[in-house]
Amino acid sequence: PNVIAPRKRPAHTLMPAMTLKDGSVRHILSTMGGQGQPQILAQILLHATRGATAQSAVAAPRGIVGPQSDGATDDLVSFESDSSYTTREALVGSGLFLLEVPPKTESLGQANVVFAESDGRMSAASDPRSDGSAAVAHYPRTISPNS
Repeated sequence: PNVIAPRKRPAHTLMPAMTLKDGSVRHILSTMGGQGQPQILAQILLHATRGATAQSAVAAPRGIVGPQSDGATDDLVSFESDSSYTTREALVGSGLFLLEVPPKTESLGQANVVFAESDGRMSAASDPRSDGSAAVAHYPRTISPNS
């Protein structure tokens, strides 16, 4: 890894994921965020399965367990200060060390998502923790020769 040469695949910092429901794609997600990537995707998917829109799922307050910033340890939880009261209470009761960070902190990863509804509609969102943007482009399923 990390060598530019034929048949080599450099390591990267993006973690993609896709979910299916009844054989159809429902969510496509990717995130940056170091060791916190699986936690970020899990949190976004939890929001999605509870009915959140793509934008609200990706923008929701998050927390990450482990060394997400310099000097952090495995038993530290970095969490955004706009987290709910219930989340805060659960964290306090966890016995882990806590680090409260400002809302939409870039060090807690940046994700992009596409959600596909059962009726075929799609929505996309880019994390407000980054400077990205998202859009869904709709193309006809078939192209006529006169197009």
